[in-house]
Formats: sequence, C-alpha cells, structure tokens
Amino acid sequence: MEKDFATIEVDNLNRFETVLLAAKRARQINQLRVLKQKQLEKKVIEKEKSTTLALKEIDRNLITYKYSTSKEKKQEEIKEQQRPRGLKTVF
Repeated sequence: MEKDFATIEVDNLNRFETVLLAAKRARQINQLRVLKQKQLEKKVIEKEKSTTLALKEIDRNLITYKYSTSKEKKQEEIKEQQRPRGLKTVF
C-alpha cells in the first residue's frame, strides 16, 4: 500500500517510524560529509552529530517521505546493485 508523502505529517509518525526516518536521514548526512571531505581533501569537523541534525529536521518538518510499493523497492535495489561500490545515494 502506497501512501502519498504529502498527506503524511511528521506528527503522525509513531516512535518506530521516527527512528527509521532519523536513521536514514543521518546516513544521508554522513554520506554528504564524506563526499565533502573528499572534494576538499581535508577532514571536515561539524558542530553537530548527524543524528542530532536529522532529528531537528524531522521536528521542523523539513523532511518529506513516502512508503514505497514492492515494485518501487525492487527498482531501487536494481539501481543500487548497478552503482559503483563505496558510493550509495539514498536521496
């Protein structure tokens, strides 16, 4: 069953969904930091941890999401397998 992300509000998330959403967003933030470090060729030190940033974004309703259908999940898995190792895009 697919839900439209525009109709789902963060206030309607249960704890489990909030944790999953925060974890996924934190991984995205970490990936962006790694790419930034590779581009600048030096270590980048951030003030806040990625999990803190993710939870703040969720609290401020800056994140939209939707539940994927099984067909969409299979397509995403195929794309992920075709990507070069070491670079995963989860946007």
